Amino acid sequence: MDRRLLDDIVHFMEHDNLTNRYDQFKHARQLADKIRAWSWQSGHALQVRCFLMDLRGGVELLETAG
Repeated sequence: MDRRLLDDIVHFMEHDNLTNRYDQFKHARQLADKIRAWSWQSGHALQVRCFLMDLRGGVELLETAG
């Protein structure tokens, strides 16, 4: 992580009450990647999308690289 951004990230996460919730987002992305890998190995296509909802009600579609 670029340490120049650390203060901004900490401020953002504290403001949005996400200080202890980051792992939830990280694990959700890892789970989606794992499901995609199972899909490719089995030959049965699965459509997996991750959505992130912030505490203000905003929703964002998360895309993975690859």
